[in-house]
Amino acid sequence: MGIVAAVLLASTCAHGQIEVKVFGEQADGGIVIYANSQALCPVSAKLEFDLTNMETVEPLADFYVIPAGAEKFKIVQLRPKDIKKAVGYRSRIEEVLGDVGIKSEDKTYVYDLPFEKNARYGVFQGYNGMASHQNQFALDFAMPEGTSVLAAREGTVVRVEKSNTKSCPKPECGQFNNYVLVYHADGSFAEYTHLQKDGARVKKGDKVKKGTLVGISGNTGWTSGPHLHFVCFLQRMGWRETFPTKFRTGDGSTVEQLEEKATYDRKY
Repeated sequence: MGIVAAVLLASTCAHGQIEVKVFGEQADGGIVIYANSQALCPVSAKLEFDLTNMETVEPLADFYVIPAGAEKFKIVQLRPKDIKKAVGYRSRIEEVLGDVGIKSEDKTYVYDLPFEKNARYGVFQGYNGMASHQNQFALDFAMPEGTSVLAAREGTVVRVEKSNTKSCPKPECGQFNNYVLVYHADGSFAEYTHLQKDGARVKKGDKVKKGTLVGISGNTGWTSGPHLHFVCFLQRMGWRETFPTKFRTGDGSTVEQLEEKATYDRKY
Protein backbone atom coordinates (compact mmCIF):
# COMPACT_ATOMS: atom_id res chain seq x y z
CA MET A 1 0.00 0.00 0.00
CA GLY A 2 1.52 3.32 -1.05
CA ILE A 3 0.82 6.21 1.30
CA VAL A 4 1.20 9.89 0.53
CA ALA A 5 0.55 12.05 3.59
CA ALA A 6 0.84 15.76 4.24
CA VAL A 7 -0.11 17.54 7.42
CA LEU A 8 -1.10 21.18 7.03
CA LEU A 9 -1.50 23.23 10.21
CA ALA A 10 -3.85 26.20 10.25
CA SER A 11 -4.03 27.56 13.78
CA THR A 12 -6.41 30.08 15.31
CA CYS A 13 -4.75 29.55 18.66
CA ALA A 14 -4.86 32.62 20.92
CA HIS A 15 -2.09 35.02 19.91
CA GLY A 16 -1.11 32.76 17.00
CA GLN A 17 1.13 30.32 18.87
CA ILE A 18 0.87 26.69 17.80
CA GLU A 19 1.01 24.31 20.77
CA VAL A 20 0.12 20.98 19.12
CA LYS A 21 1.82 18.80 16.53
CA VAL A 22 -0.39 16.34 14.67
CA PHE A 23 1.19 13.40 12.86
CA GLY A 24 0.30 10.00 11.43
CA GLU A 25 1.80 6.53 11.78
CA GLN A 26 1.07 3.41 9.80
CA ALA A 27 -0.75 0.76 11.81
CA ASP A 28 -3.20 -2.08 11.18
CA GLY A 29 -3.20 -1.49 7.45
CA GLY A 30 -4.05 2.17 7.78
CA ILE A 31 -2.94 5.38 9.48
CA VAL A 32 -3.41 6.41 13.11
CA ILE A 33 -3.42 10.17 13.70
CA TYR A 34 -1.78 11.28 16.94
CA ALA A 35 -1.06 14.60 18.64
CA ASN A 36 1.77 15.83 20.84
CA SER A 37 1.21 18.93 22.96
CA GLN A 38 3.66 21.38 24.48
CA ALA A 39 0.87 23.29 26.22
CA LEU A 40 0.64 23.59 30.00
CA CYS A 41 -3.14 23.23 29.93
CA PRO A 42 -5.56 21.25 27.77
CA VAL A 43 -5.81 22.22 24.10
CA SER A 44 -8.97 21.85 22.02
CA ALA A 45 -8.40 20.91 18.39
CA LYS A 46 -10.76 20.72 15.46
CA LEU A 47 -9.52 18.63 12.54
CA GLU A 48 -10.54 18.42 8.91
CA PHE A 49 -9.20 15.89 6.40
CA ASP A 50 -8.88 15.68 2.65
CA LEU A 51 -8.75 11.93 2.02
CA THR A 52 -7.70 10.01 -1.08
CA ASN A 53 -9.06 6.45 -1.08
CA MET A 54 -9.33 6.61 2.73
CA GLU A 55 -12.03 6.93 5.38
CA THR A 56 -12.11 7.36 9.15
CA VAL A 57 -12.71 4.22 11.20
CA GLU A 58 -14.93 6.22 13.55
CA PRO A 59 -16.73 9.52 12.88
CA LEU A 60 -14.69 12.66 13.52
CA ALA A 61 -15.63 14.44 16.74
CA ASP A 62 -16.57 18.12 16.68
CA PHE A 63 -13.35 18.73 18.60
CA TYR A 64 -10.70 16.81 20.53
CA VAL A 65 -9.39 17.84 23.94
CA ILE A 66 -5.67 17.08 24.07
CA PRO A 67 -4.30 16.89 27.63
CA ALA A 68 -1.52 19.19 28.79
CA GLY A 69 1.88 17.85 27.76
CA ALA A 70 0.35 14.92 25.88
CA GLU A 71 2.58 12.59 23.92
CA LYS A 72 1.13 10.45 21.15
CA PHE A 73 -2.48 11.20 22.06
CA LYS A 74 -4.67 9.21 19.66
CA ILE A 75 -7.15 11.27 17.70
CA VAL A 76 -8.53 9.10 14.92
CA GLN A 77 -7.67 6.14 12.69
CA LEU A 78 -7.83 6.18 8.89
CA ARG A 79 -8.22 3.09 6.73
CA PRO A 80 -8.05 2.48 2.97
CA LYS A 81 -11.23 1.99 1.00
CA ASP A 82 -9.48 -0.15 -1.60
CA ILE A 83 -6.24 -1.82 -0.48
CA LYS A 84 -5.13 -2.19 -4.09
CA LYS A 85 -4.99 1.55 -4.69
CA ALA A 86 -2.71 4.28 -3.36
CA VAL A 87 -3.99 6.30 -0.46
CA GLY A 88 -3.22 9.74 0.90
CA TYR A 89 -4.43 12.37 3.30
CA ARG A 90 -4.05 16.01 4.18
CA SER A 91 -5.20 17.44 7.50
CA ARG A 92 -5.95 20.90 8.83
CA ILE A 93 -6.07 21.75 12.50
CA GLU A 94 -7.67 24.65 14.34
CA GLU A 95 -6.46 24.78 17.93
CA VAL A 96 -7.12 26.87 21.01
CA LEU A 97 -5.83 26.71 24.56
CA GLY A 98 -8.39 25.26 26.95
CA ASP A 99 -11.26 22.77 26.92
CA VAL A 100 -14.00 24.30 24.78
CA GLY A 101 -16.47 21.73 26.10
CA ILE A 102 -16.56 23.25 29.60
CA LYS A 103 -20.07 24.59 30.05
CA SER A 104 -19.51 27.10 32.83
CA GLU A 105 -16.92 28.64 35.11
CA ASP A 106 -17.02 28.28 38.90
CA LYS A 107 -19.61 30.95 39.64
CA THR A 108 -18.94 30.80 43.40
CA TYR A 109 -15.31 31.89 43.11
CA VAL A 110 -14.36 35.26 44.64
CA TYR A 111 -11.35 37.12 43.20
CA ASP A 112 -8.92 39.47 44.92
CA LEU A 113 -8.37 42.94 43.51
CA PRO A 114 -5.30 42.79 41.22
CA PHE A 115 -3.26 45.40 43.06
CA GLU A 116 -1.37 45.86 46.31
CA LYS A 117 -2.70 46.33 49.82
CA ASN A 118 -3.56 49.96 50.71
CA ALA A 119 -3.86 50.87 47.03
CA ARG A 120 -6.95 52.44 45.47
CA TYR A 121 -7.85 52.45 41.77
CA GLY A 122 -10.87 53.29 39.68
CA VAL A 123 -12.55 51.28 36.95
CA PHE A 124 -12.78 53.68 34.02
CA GLN A 125 -14.32 51.09 31.67
CA GLY A 126 -16.40 48.19 32.90
CA TYR A 127 -18.51 45.40 31.51
CA ASN A 128 -19.92 46.12 28.04
CA GLY A 129 -18.16 49.49 28.03
CA MET A 130 -18.69 51.66 24.97
CA ALA A 131 -15.01 52.27 24.20
CA SER A 132 -13.79 48.72 23.58
CA HIS A 133 -15.74 46.31 25.81
CA GLN A 134 -18.90 45.87 23.77
CA ASN A 135 -20.39 42.44 24.54
CA GLN A 136 -17.43 41.71 26.79
CA PHE A 137 -17.09 41.26 30.55
CA ALA A 138 -13.76 43.04 30.99
CA LEU A 139 -12.43 45.66 33.41
CA ASP A 140 -10.02 48.53 32.81
CA PHE A 141 -8.29 49.77 35.97
CA ALA A 142 -6.88 53.31 35.77
CA MET A 143 -3.34 52.40 36.81
CA PRO A 144 -0.29 54.58 36.15
CA GLU A 145 2.60 52.95 34.36
CA GLY A 146 4.86 51.11 36.77
CA THR A 147 2.08 49.87 39.08
CA SER A 148 2.44 46.37 40.53
CA VAL A 149 -0.15 43.93 39.12
CA LEU A 150 -1.02 41.01 41.39
CA ALA A 151 -2.71 37.71 40.59
CA ALA A 152 -6.42 37.89 41.38
CA ARG A 153 -6.69 34.10 41.43
CA GLU A 154 -4.31 31.15 41.73
CA GLY A 155 -3.36 29.20 38.62
CA THR A 156 -0.67 28.32 36.08
CA VAL A 157 0.95 30.81 33.74
CA VAL A 158 0.43 29.44 30.24
CA ARG A 159 1.47 32.41 28.08
CA VAL A 160 3.58 35.52 28.50
CA GLU A 161 4.23 38.31 26.01
CA LYS A 162 6.60 41.06 27.11
CA SER A 163 8.52 42.22 24.04
CA ASN A 164 6.22 44.92 22.66
CA THR A 165 6.68 48.68 22.86
CA LYS A 166 4.00 50.05 20.52
CA SER A 167 0.52 51.30 21.35
CA CYS A 168 -2.41 53.06 19.70
CA PRO A 169 -6.16 53.47 20.34
CA LYS A 170 -7.12 51.16 17.46
CA PRO A 171 -7.99 47.43 17.41
CA GLU A 172 -5.11 46.63 15.06
CA CYS A 173 -2.70 47.52 17.87
CA GLY A 174 -4.00 44.57 19.88
CA GLN A 175 -1.15 42.58 18.33
CA PHE A 176 1.23 44.68 20.45
CA ASN A 177 -0.34 43.84 23.81
CA ASN A 178 2.03 42.69 26.54
CA TYR A 179 0.18 40.29 28.80
CA VAL A 180 0.24 37.38 31.22
CA LEU A 181 -2.29 34.58 30.70
CA VAL A 182 -3.18 32.38 33.70
CA TYR A 183 -5.08 29.08 33.58
CA HIS A 184 -7.42 28.32 36.50
CA ALA A 185 -8.53 25.05 38.12
CA ASP A 186 -12.06 25.33 36.70
CA GLY A 187 -10.75 25.53 33.13
CA SER A 188 -11.10 29.29 32.80
CA PHE A 189 -8.40 31.87 32.10
CA ALA A 190 -7.49 35.36 33.29
CA GLU A 191 -5.51 37.78 31.15
CA TYR A 192 -3.60 40.75 32.56
CA THR A 193 -2.93 43.08 29.63
CA HIS A 194 -1.06 46.28 28.60
CA LEU A 195 1.99 45.52 30.76
CA GLN A 196 5.24 47.41 30.28
CA LYS A 197 7.89 46.08 27.92
CA ASP A 198 9.69 43.38 29.92
CA GLY A 199 7.08 44.02 32.60
CA ALA A 200 6.09 40.41 33.18
CA ARG A 201 7.33 39.13 36.53
CA VAL A 202 6.40 35.50 35.91
CA LYS A 203 7.26 33.04 33.17
CA LYS A 204 5.42 30.30 31.35
CA GLY A 205 4.93 27.32 33.64
CA ASP A 206 4.99 29.28 36.91
CA LYS A 207 2.37 28.46 39.53
CA VAL A 208 0.91 31.62 41.02
CA LYS A 209 -1.13 32.21 44.14
CA LYS A 210 -3.48 35.07 44.90
CA GLY A 211 -1.33 38.13 45.45
CA THR A 212 1.65 36.91 43.40
CA LEU A 213 3.31 39.76 41.50
CA VAL A 214 2.61 38.88 37.85
CA GLY A 215 3.66 42.09 36.13
CA ILE A 216 4.12 45.85 35.97
CA SER A 217 1.37 47.89 34.35
CA GLY A 218 2.09 49.88 31.22
CA ASN A 219 0.60 51.31 28.07
CA THR A 220 1.25 48.78 25.30
CA GLY A 221 -1.04 47.45 22.59
CA TRP A 222 -4.62 48.58 21.98
CA THR A 223 -4.82 51.41 24.47
CA SER A 224 -5.41 55.15 24.65
CA GLY A 225 -3.55 55.53 27.95
CA PRO A 226 -1.94 53.62 30.82
CA HIS A 227 -4.20 51.05 32.47
CA LEU A 228 -4.62 47.39 33.37
CA HIS A 229 -7.08 45.41 31.26
CA PHE A 230 -8.35 42.40 33.25
CA VAL A 231 -10.61 39.77 31.72
CA CYS A 232 -11.67 36.23 32.60
CA PHE A 233 -13.00 33.83 29.99
CA LEU A 234 -13.74 30.30 28.86
CA GLN A 235 -12.20 29.47 25.52
CA ARG A 236 -14.37 28.49 22.56
CA MET A 237 -13.27 27.53 19.07
CA GLY A 238 -12.12 30.82 17.59
CA TRP A 239 -13.58 33.09 20.30
CA ARG A 240 -13.64 33.79 24.03
CA GLU A 241 -16.71 33.58 26.25
CA THR A 242 -15.98 36.22 28.89
CA PHE A 243 -17.83 36.17 32.19
CA PRO A 244 -18.43 38.53 35.13
CA THR A 245 -16.41 38.12 38.31
CA LYS A 246 -16.88 39.11 41.94
CA PHE A 247 -14.11 40.62 44.08
CA ARG A 248 -13.29 41.15 47.71
CA THR A 249 -13.13 44.90 48.27
CA GLY A 250 -12.36 47.22 51.18
CA ASP A 251 -11.11 45.21 54.14
CA GLY A 252 -12.01 42.00 52.33
CA SER A 253 -15.36 41.45 54.02
CA THR A 254 -17.36 42.88 51.12
CA VAL A 255 -17.88 40.83 47.96
CA GLU A 256 -19.17 42.67 44.91
CA GLN A 257 -19.15 42.99 41.16
CA LEU A 258 -17.09 46.00 40.12
CA GLU A 259 -18.84 48.86 38.36
CA GLU A 260 -17.67 51.34 35.74
CA LYS A 261 -16.69 54.80 37.12
CA ALA A 262 -16.38 53.43 40.67
CA THR A 263 -13.18 53.40 42.74
CA TYR A 264 -12.12 50.50 44.94
CA ASP A 265 -9.83 50.22 47.96
CA ARG A 266 -7.84 47.18 48.90
CA LYS A 267 -7.07 47.04 52.61
CA TYR A 268 -6.40 43.30 52.90
